[in-house]
Amino acid sequence: MKQDIRLVAVDLDGTLLRSDGTISLFTRRVIREATQAGLSVVIATGRSRDMAERIAGWLGLTTPLICCNGARVFSGRPPRSTERELWGFVPMGEEEVLGVTSILRDMDVYFHVHIEDTLALEVRNLRRLPRNHFSIRRFLWARFGGYSMVRPKVLQDGTIEKYSSLIPKICADGPEDVIAEVESRVLKRFPGRLQCVRTDRTFLEIMSVKVNKGEALATVASRMDLSMGQVAAIGDGDNDIEMVNKAGIGVAVANGSPKLCLEASDIVLSNDDDGPARFILEILRGRVSREKRGQSETSAAADCP
Repeated sequence: MKQDIRLVAVDLDGTLLRSDGTISLFTRRVIREATQAGLSVVIATGRSRDMAERIAGWLGLTTPLICCNGARVFSGRPPRSTERELWGFVPMGEEEVLGVTSILRDMDVYFHVHIEDTLALEVRNLRRLPRNHFSIRRFLWARFGGYSMVRPKVLQDGTIEKYSSLIPKICADGPEDVIAEVESRVLKRFPGRLQCVRTDRTFLEIMSVKVNKGEALATVASRMDLSMGQVAAIGDGDNDIEMVNKAGIGVAVANGSPKLCLEASDIVLSNDDDGPARFILEILRGRVSREKRGQSETSAAADCP
C-alpha cells in the first residue's frame, strides 16, 4: 500500500552528509525539488541548532529542526528570518551535569557541551586541540563537519556548571577503552536518568533518558497536523532507531549500524552514494511503499555491516 508521505526526517552525519562532511550537488538539487513539490524535509541531528541551521541554510530549508538528538526541537521559520519557536527542550539536569563533568575531569578526558543551541568547551579542552592553526581547522572540520563548521564558545575552566540548567548534552572524545570506562561510570552513577550513545567508537554523547529523535519527530508531525503514517525517516546510527521505528516508513543507509538495519523497513544506498536523496526522489515519483525490504529501487544490494 502506497503512503502519502508529506515529511521526510533525515539525519546528518553518516546520512545526508558524505564521509568528508560535505553535501553533493545531486542531494541539494533533490531537496530543492522536494521543497518545490511541497514535501517537507526535516533535519534530525545530534548537532546543536547553530550547526543544523547552517546546513539548513545551504539547502534552502525553512522546515522545523530536530537538534541534540531530539533534546531541542524548533518550528519552521519564515523565509529571510532566523526566528524559530522552541517546541521542545529536555535538559540533562543540574545534578547530572555536575556529576558527568566531575567524572570527565577526574579521568582527564576531552569533552564539550551544548549550551542551549551553542557548542561550548573550556580552555583546558581547547588546549587539547592541535596547536597549528591549520590543524585546528582540520580537526574542527573532521569533528564538527564541513558545511556546519562553527566557532565553539570557549569558557574559563570550571565554569560550565554555571550553565547546567541549559545543557541538553555532553560529548566526550578519546581512546575507545577510555570512552567505554566513561560510559560505565556515568550509567552506574545515574541509572535510569542518563543515556550514553556512541556515534562512533571513540565519541560518546550523554543525555537524559527522556531524549530521543522518535519523540521529537512525533512532536513535529503533530505540530504540522500530520499522522506518523505520512512521515518517513532516514538514519545511520543507533540514535536514529526510535525515529526510524516511529515513522510510517523508516529506512537505514547502507553504511548504517547493525542495530538500525535490523529495525529499518528498508536499506538504501550509502551516504557517499546519495542514498537519502535517491530515496527522497522515489517518494516524489510515488514509488515508495511500506512493503517488505528490498522493493525500493534505491535499496542497497546488501544489508548494513
